[in-house]
Amino acid sequence: MRQKYRPNRRVEKRRFRLRHLLVALTALAVAILAVDGLQATPPPPLPRPAPETEESQVEEAPMQPRGPRALPATVLARAVVEGLLLREDELVEGVHADAFFVLESERALGDLRMRLFDAADRLVPSDETVEVGRGTRYTLVPKEALQAGATYTLTVEGQEGDRPTDVSGQAFLPARFTFVVARN
Repeated sequence: MRQKYRPNRRVEKRRFRLRHLLVALTALAVAILAVDGLQATPPPPLPRPAPETEESQVEEAPMQPRGPRALPATVLARAVVEGLLLREDELVEGVHADAFFVLESERALGDLRMRLFDAADRLVPSDETVEVGRGTRYTLVPKEALQAGATYTLTVEGQEGDRPTDVSGQAFLPARFTFVVARN
């Protein structure tokens, strides 16, 4: 006859080791000291305001928010006779039909694109010239004269992304300039 063997049901008990307790207590103590050290650090001292004088009453510029900033450039609509400064979010009237557009910046904007759209959001065929060195000069010349009385939008954005970027990698907000061509 076969003999039935009973499986070994002996469960091995592990002893609680003192070194495990020491490691856990050391980690807990380090965590408590780190949190306590962060809370005990006094805040940095605030700069003292200078006494008010007549010369120092110039208003300080508000702090710049983090993230992309406004494009540090000027855009001109130039014609043979004169040039008009285009301002973002303002409708400029009286641009000449033979105008071309020049963006100038003291920053070297490596990722930049200007496009001209008509009132129906169609791209106006144009020739472009870009000069990047210590600064940037971007010239956009429409291939044909603009229509008198028509509204156009000039957009400035990035070539690879939606935001213009300088050579150091800083991104700027895209810009839109709207203008109306003068009637003859």
